Amino acid sequence: METEFRYIRILEFWKVRLIAGLNIEMNVYIPIFDSQEHEVERLVKYININFPEGHVIFLAPISYIEKVNLDKYGECIDEDTLYDQLNIENVKKIIKERIGKDGRAGWYFQQFLKMSICVFEKNDFYVVWDSDTIPLRPVSFFDESGYPIFIGKREYHKPYFDTLYKLFCPPVIRTIKEISFISEVMIIKTSIMKNLICSINNECISPGKDFFEKIIHSISESELNECGFSEFETYGNYTTSRYPNEYKIKKFKTLRTAAEIVGGDPSQKQLEWLSKDFEFISLERSARPYLRFLTKNKIIINNFKAISVVRLFNRIKNKLKKILNKRGLIEYDWL
Repeated sequence: METEFRYIRILEFWKVRLIAGLNIEMNVYIPIFDSQEHEVERLVKYININFPEGHVIFLAPISYIEKVNLDKYGECIDEDTLYDQLNIENVKKIIKERIGKDGRAGWYFQQFLKMSICVFEKNDFYVVWDSDTIPLRPVSFFDESGYPIFIGKREYHKPYFDTLYKLFCPPVIRTIKEISFISEVMIIKTSIMKNLICSINNECISPGKDFFEKIIHSISESELNECGFSEFETYGNYTTSRYPNEYKIKKFKTLRTAAEIVGGDPSQKQLEWLSKDFEFISLERSARPYLRFLTKNKIIINNFKAISVVRLFNRIKNKLKKILNKRGLIEYDWL
């Protein structure tokens, strides 16, 4: 059975590449600052297997690059040298001046880094990739006709669009209501991202000299210490609004909550089991590994599909949340 599955994976690998007809090397940028060395090694291994045209470039603090010997696994760029005046201390300063605290500065800073890559990127496209996201199957970011692909999802967070509306004139609004562009991996057209940054600098009336300052000042004070901006939601809606014929949208089989199912450090068997149903998984550090020991059991992974286990677990979890909420216990954040 395992041998048959490996042959299917090899055939799938070549099918993806032959259909796309695009075997050009592409830079894959991974912002990273706290992963363990074995996690970095695993991530690069799976990217090399399932996206071999990707040239891995890490964006990281110089202290972290030295600490984990990051340059063993890919090219490294000191994140503070990427874009003039864009560094974690400046982002903290601007946010703190507005609301007196800077707890989410690192989260916003990573988003600004992903956007600013376009300033020096020489290729037509680049890929940005979350450090906790692993490709389990061969992937292509172009369709059969050569169009780049947005990974379409179903998600909606109103503060993202409140900020988006303030960044451009004429305003960019949510272009496709049933689709969210938030994902763990995205292919960026370099010229469009450059134009997006120029548009913010020229069109946004919020205070600030550069795009990241204007974005911070466009986020409401109530959301600045929460989740008030999404680089992917902004790029996706800007692109589909002003460049409607540049991308296609496709739904990939992704599992953001994989750590709940297999834990943060899954075995090879667990990853093979997940790969039969999912193309990408994310191993978020904040997730609770509810089913980690259950899914290490050979009886479970040999007799149950990963997608079936995930769906059953989600139904149980959602029902339990409703019960806890009715009893006023949801504040304890058990789930």
